Amino acid sequence: MTLWRTISLLLLVFLLSTSIAFAEYIGNRNSYKFHETHCHWVGKMNQTNKVYLENRSKAIQLGYVPCKVCKP
Repeated sequence: MTLWRTISLLLLVFLLSTSIAFAEYIGNRNSYKFHETHCHWVGKMNQTNKVYLENRSKAIQLGYVPCKVCKP
């Protein structure tokens, strides 16, 4: 593995971990519903469909609607 590729992967991991750490809600890219991080439906969501949202107002501003199960 080249040095450039190693650095790129480490940067990607860092950026993903920091955005996840500050996420208060998780939205679904397909259904446009957002959930509390502990919601049952988050566990059933495909990783590629997860959108990490920092707050409720941002989620609503982006067009997401609250989950009817966890009621964020």
